[in-house]
Amino acid sequence: MKTRTMNPFSTMLAILLVVLLTLGGGVGLAEAAQVLEATDSLPDDAGAAAAVAPDAADEAARAAAIADRIYAAAAQEETTVTPLLQSLENDSIHLTGLEHRQKTPESIARKLLLNAHDMEIDLEEAVDALYDALRYTFIIDDDQYISGTDAILKTLAEQGYQVEYFRNTWGNDGYKGINTNLRTPGGYLFEIQFHTQDSFETKEDKTHALYEIVRSETSTEAEKLEANAKQRELFAAVPVPEGAVGYTWNDH
Repeated sequence: MKTRTMNPFSTMLAILLVVLLTLGGGVGLAEAAQVLEATDSLPDDAGAAAAVAPDAADEAARAAAIADRIYAAAAQEETTVTPLLQSLENDSIHLTGLEHRQKTPESIARKLLLNAHDMEIDLEEAVDALYDALRYTFIIDDDQYISGTDAILKTLAEQGYQVEYFRNTWGNDGYKGINTNLRTPGGYLFEIQFHTQDSFETKEDKTHALYEIVRSETSTEAEKLEANAKQRELFAAVPVPEGAVGYTWNDH
């Protein structure tokens, strides 16, 4: 089932409304439109807000409600998953960013809206494309990177977790790391990323702003090309752990 087509401005307004609704800011549609206009996000004809505001408000309210449901499910799963992953830490392996292991309701709602808009699907269908409401990152010493990653995945498999998605980009041009989506024995899908200290710092500190330029609808093609080139240059400087290129996981 396809959702109503929402133009880019309608989507942006809905995203803003999600934040306002979630935070209980008490700001109305007119004020929301004024905020967008102040950030040069409105069309030249500011009256266009009146045409899209009702749809945006409806989508925003639905996205916020669905996001609350997803957030609650992640909070429940987290109480089991986090202690299990913490038990796998040692001198060479540690979790980082645990304070961000759950996406906020606002972030979930924004991603639902963007996914629904980009894929032209209903918000409920967009839930299936959201795999990182609960997400974790392991940083592993370079000399233990592959053996550590492999040991973690094997242990989780023995506990009944299934690897639904596995992507190793160490041999690629650009982003370096291993990204996985795992399903708990109860069927909940979440994300684990595996990084070295260098790959993590490059992702988080050196290239994050460039990544935002690439994904922004307001960036020009020239800006996106320049940001992509700079990202590739920075990731090319990341040392590649022995055995990382070509490593895969197939329930071995």
